[in-house]
Amino acid sequence: MTEFEKEQIYDLRLKGVGYKAIAAVLGLTRDSVRGYCKRNGLDGDSEVVALNVEEQMKQHLLCTCCGKPIKQKDKGRTRKFCSEECRRK
Repeated sequence: MTEFEKEQIYDLRLKGVGYKAIAAVLGLTRDSVRGYCKRNGLDGDSEVVALNVEEQMKQHLLCTCCGKPIKQKDKGRTRKFCSEECRRK
């Protein structure tokens, strides 16, 4: 699975698209899409997934640019971006 396909799965899943429809669009198997979603916390009801990701971004647990998880430090400001590249975008 390429990085482009992973990004497409992530975007489509947040829009509420199911595993079977994503697999048909990208030419992958439903099980490979489902496995990727389970490994990355995108499993379950698609509407709930979109709400959970939105809530995590509000709490600064995910990067506001790319959506990757952020490791917060114990002290200081809360980070909003996962890397310097995302911050500059």
